[in-house]
Amino acid sequence: MKAPAAFGRPAQSVQIGVVIAASVVPALLGWGLLELLERFVPRWATLIWSTLAILLLVGGLPYNGAGVTATDQFLLAFMHLVVGAVVIPAFVITSLRTS
Repeated sequence: MKAPAAFGRPAQSVQIGVVIAASVVPALLGWGLLELLERFVPRWATLIWSTLAILLLVGGLPYNGAGVTATDQFLLAFMHLVVGAVVIPAFVITSLRTS
């Protein structure tokens, strides 16, 4: 599987370590943002966070990249959606339980 060409770089193969890091690091950053929102705007934290998370998920989906097959695009989009489908509801549900 290849990631699309971006910023003057050619299409690159996707390694499992990169997939794991690209799943964990944004999730941890999102968790930190949710914690900050819960501290400063507790009433609206979940709504603000879930809206931002969905916008970032859709904005981060891979679109027609040069040098990438339709199958690779589908698999990359599928990986994004799977991580989003796990992380977003999990954070929202745990946030609603604590509030």
